[in-house]
Amino acid sequence: MDPAQRKLVKAIRDISRKHRAALTHLPDLAGVSRSHFWDVLAGRKSPTLQWLSRIAQALEIGLPELFAMGTESTPGTSAIPLYALQAAAGSIGVAREVEPLGWLQLKVAPRNAAQMFVTQVTGHSMEPLIADGALCLFKRIAAAEAEGRVVLVQHRDIRDVETGGSYTVKRFKTVKARRGAQEPEVHLLSVNKRFSPIVLKPDVWSDVRVVGEFVSVLPLGRGE
Repeated sequence: MDPAQRKLVKAIRDISRKHRAALTHLPDLAGVSRSHFWDVLAGRKSPTLQWLSRIAQALEIGLPELFAMGTESTPGTSAIPLYALQAAAGSIGVAREVEPLGWLQLKVAPRNAAQMFVTQVTGHSMEPLIADGALCLFKRIAAAEAEGRVVLVQHRDIRDVETGGSYTVKRFKTVKARRGAQEPEVHLLSVNKRFSPIVLKPDVWSDVRVVGEFVSVLPLGRGE
């Protein structure tokens, strides 16, 4: 068992004990295979993100909180901060800066690690690029770099149809102004065509805060 999985297993055991939930009942509560559950706890198999999401739900905590207990509380040399922001390819429900829940030590440290952060993305508007519930790596960038990229943005006038929040993960595109307008509109585009663009008019889009650019979904190994 690698150190990261060992910490997650310890977190699952500790939370289960705190909630007075018997480990033997946890697989049934989470809807996962009993044999696979004990294989993960023994280090014979690796957990997937979906598996961890089910376990977290059964323990009545959020997935970021579970990861926070299974990660370092202080940063290592190339550790990436984990934020409890429910980014919904869709929206994030917390419109303010928060302290990281913990720090993730990736197997391969990305370049510019100091500019990176991790948060969970929920919702279906960015599928198949970003699956519902995925933990995603983002890189902080300037607003001027956002054009054409998938970014996490925030604005008081954003109302995402999935969650109604002021944060959203979308592809950023400026559209030439209509006749008489001086500034272009900003269209925040979903990958999933079932979702309409979020359109920000010229009088408000200059206040859009680009939080970061989507880099990748974090894999959690193979398993159930």
